[in-house]
Amino acid sequence: MASRSTAAAKPALLPPGVVAFLRRRAIELAGAAIAAVAVVFGVALASFDAADPSLNTATAAAAANLAGPTGAIVADLALQSLGAAAALVVAVPLAWAWRLVSHHGVARWWLRAALLPFGLAAAAAALAALPWHESWPLATGLGGAIGMVIFERAIAELAPFGVTPLAFAASAALVALAALVPALGLSLAEWRALGLGMMSPVVLPLRLARRIAARAGGDGDARRRREPQFSRGASDGGLRPLPDRETRSRGDKRKAPAQKLVARRAGKHVAARQETLELVTPGEYQLPPLSLLTLPPAHGGRADDNEDALAQNARMLETVLDDFGVQGEIVKVRPGPVVTLYELEPAPGTKSSRVISLADDIARSMSAVSVRVALIPGRSVMGIELPNNRRETVYLRELLAAPEYEATAARLTLALGKSIGGAPVMTDLARMPHLLVAGTTGSGKSVALNTMILSLLYRLPPDQCKMIMIDPKMLELSAYDGIPHLLAPVVTDPRQAVVALKW
Repeated sequence: MASRSTAAAKPALLPPGVVAFLRRRAIELAGAAIAAVAVVFGVALASFDAADPSLNTATAAAAANLAGPTGAIVADLALQSLGAAAALVVAVPLAWAWRLVSHHGVARWWLRAALLPFGLAAAAAALAALPWHESWPLATGLGGAIGMVIFERAIAELAPFGVTPLAFAASAALVALAALVPALGLSLAEWRALGLGMMSPVVLPLRLARRIAARAGGDGDARRRREPQFSRGASDGGLRPLPDRETRSRGDKRKAPAQKLVARRAGKHVAARQETLELVTPGEYQLPPLSLLTLPPAHGGRADDNEDALAQNARMLETVLDDFGVQGEIVKVRPGPVVTLYELEPAPGTKSSRVISLADDIARSMSAVSVRVALIPGRSVMGIELPNNRRETVYLRELLAAPEYEATAARLTLALGKSIGGAPVMTDLARMPHLLVAGTTGSGKSVALNTMILSLLYRLPPDQCKMIMIDPKMLELSAYDGIPHLLAPVVTDPRQAVVALKW
């Protein structure tokens, strides 16, 4: 028993990754070998000469077949037995080789291999019913010996029932098609690509001629995308171009296509009064209007922005500090959406470490959940942050309408919220592709994720921003299914997620 367990726990000779690599290479080599054999067989059929030495022809002359004496013998046997249907023997191995090389595999290969003889025999019988030209080198006809035997025996048996040779040929062709199409093993997408490839010699010249005619007629410039031009007249609905200062600060960066769209979105607070703002020509993608988002309240949503209340809190904070022996004066108050920053200028000789160590005592005396005390770099004052009694709700609409969002030259601008002082905070996703959003339940991960996605959708059209969304929990990203920015539908299956990421 112990020896069996030891044998079971024995590690493999090669790592799983190496084994998978060798297996893939072996499959590719097998597909390449099958393709090579099929190509050589096709060359032998194409260069067949009835005067070449074979099992049916005895001659001392050298074989003219490009595949050599062996190719001459094989081609003679194939054409004598199957006739022109022998060409189908080339198509099936090539299809299988393609499936193997592309790592798609040949499902149920044994069934497809069993269908191949029936398809070849039916095709040979259908060709035997057709008359052949004098240039055909074999006396067995287009269907070969097998096709001639099947055709003659079938006509002899079915003639009393009124079956004509043409009807039998059509029926045999249908049977051959029904057997050979599954034998090839190609998928629907591969059949579509094959059809397009066969039609390309006809379609490409027509497209080229149409494009040349369109350019000659002046339609080429008319079909190109035209950027909107905002005039200063009264008919533009109150829209105005960007200020000269902002234009100068951008410089030549506005020449980029992505920045052209950004520059023409200036003045969102004016454009928001409209239902829609068409930034592209009809029929193309239109950036979503700000009117879809909730308008923030006029008072800003803060309950602690009353100057008298802030001044009273500042005096109370000074009293608390004085109780702990810290002399100083609150010189400035900066109210924010979540916390308020009080700038303390301590008396000369006061150690900063002493004030910082009093953070918990200040929080208890001010009846606050927590207090943060820190130095303000470059200044002689210290910052004391107290949480507001009522947090301000930060609305996405005011972030997307902020000048910081409109005037930024970042490629993938994300609106993250507001700073302590209430200023909008923007960042560039292109500079941090390693971004990870994590946190406990209820910490705001979903809000942050949706804000980031909408920041991109409100700024970039589908031709400049593509996404792959993976949502195994089917909670957060299902609402975005169907937007034109997606390279694929929202992935909810973990196994499909691996395929999407590899692709």
